Amino acid sequence: MEHSLAPDIFYYPNVTIEPTLQALLLKRDGVKPVLNDMVKRHILADIEAINNVDVSRPRRVEDYVIVGDCLKPFYQSKKDVPIEVVVMYNTNDFSDLMHSRLDHLLSVIQDRLLPGTNRKVHYYIRHTSIDLSKYLAVYHPFTDKWLKEANTYNINA
Repeated sequence: MEHSLAPDIFYYPNVTIEPTLQALLLKRDGVKPVLNDMVKRHILADIEAINNVDVSRPRRVEDYVIVGDCLKPFYQSKKDVPIEVVVMYNTNDFSDLMHSRLDHLLSVIQDRLLPGTNRKVHYYIRHTSIDLSKYLAVYHPFTDKWLKEANTYNINA
């Protein structure tokens, strides 16, 4: 039985703050910006689907982070820049069937537009630890914490 996602599996409010989702990161005075809840729910649902590819071992995703230009303030990045999610995935005892299911799932969720926006979400599956030094900024969507903060968001500077 192949695992697939229905295209309308996610619920989103009919009205978003703005159609291009310029408010990917929401900033309040005196605190670091946090991820828009709509984007966070979308990524968390995809990560859960990736975890459930192997029903005998449902926790294969060891960690995941958002990286790339989408973490820059809106005025420094293009409005349609994709959201890049790096996923550390445990492939120990991973069968060819599970690999095929993961490939199928990724073909469904890869570069899918966030509903009501022009932004794609792209997943990079890694089998090794995530090297934070390779990125200008790193954000963990589950914990809403900056693991590596972009200079422009440094509220103590």
